Amino acid sequence: MVCIELSLPYNKSLLISTWYRPPNSLMNIFDYWASFLAKCDNEDKELILIGDLNCDVSKTIPDPHTGKLQFLCSLYQIDQLIKESTRLTPKSATLIDLILTNRPENISRSGVIHPGISDHSLVYAVRKFTLPNGRQKIRQVRNFKNFVENDFIRDVSQLPWEMVYQFGDPNLCWQVWKSLLLDALNRHAPLRHKRIRNNPVPWINPQIKELMRKRDYHKKKTIKYDSESQWELYKTLRNEASSQMGDSKSGWAWINSLLGRKHKNANINELKVNDDIISDDKSITETLNEYFINIGMKMAAESACQNTDALNDQVIYESTVLLPKENFHFADITIDSVSKRLQKLNVST
Repeated sequence: MVCIELSLPYNKSLLISTWYRPPNSLMNIFDYWASFLAKCDNEDKELILIGDLNCDVSKTIPDPHTGKLQFLCSLYQIDQLIKESTRLTPKSATLIDLILTNRPENISRSGVIHPGISDHSLVYAVRKFTLPNGRQKIRQVRNFKNFVENDFIRDVSQLPWEMVYQFGDPNLCWQVWKSLLLDALNRHAPLRHKRIRNNPVPWINPQIKELMRKRDYHKKKTIKYDSESQWELYKTLRNEASSQMGDSKSGWAWINSLLGRKHKNANINELKVNDDIISDDKSITETLNEYFINIGMKMAAESACQNTDALNDQVIYESTVLLPKENFHFADITIDSVSKRLQKLNVST
């Protein structure tokens, strides 16, 4: 069992625990859990426990382990929130993935999600508390799931487009035309809000996303209709999606290794200085320190030498090729020279 204490702003702290009970565990394992529950009760701690307890609480006649679990829940006033089967096979449906809490009034909703990645479904619970104001990335997209092109074209052709010509203002004409078209488009492809993920996973490409969508769809069909053919199709799609995701992820891992992003933290075990190998931590530290202390002055000196050489080359080049022999100066301008220039101008009337 793993347990963390979560402190919430303007709320009492709560305990979130996860527990996996092996199916062949002894009965005395519940004695340790009972001690944990007693401590939570004495300290008046809110508890949310999530885990695969291998206790099928959906059975009418529970086995001894499930009976012990239900007895302790009743003793310490703990509610089990999940009401739907969480592990589904072609021959069985059990409710063994549980969410237990001693404050059910603080849970707004709970349920089961069937992602298709495993025969165990995901369980979830949403606790009530005030979230800090944050700006989520949400954009509007059109849902073309039920879009039929011919129906849309027929609907657009029957719109009263003559209303556009009733206005002399082009801006009003544009607004009427836009309103007519968007009303038709909203009926056939309505807008919906989509949250944008901040850190997209690069190895999940569109082909893998489509496989995952089909996989989840067929798992839902399997649960709904209890179909053997749907189950086989779901398993095929699940394995294919996992295989392609693994291949794609390996490819990205190889790319990251080439770019030097394979490891976030790299430990230096050896350092080669000239022809010597240094492996002692203290010597490595002193060598790196000495290098970074002197690197600035060394680079500045090299840069000064390069600039001096370049300046000398430029002076020699300008003196031999580019520079004129005479110095530049302004010539005096007389009134007569200005008058002659003006008389030569071609003035047209």
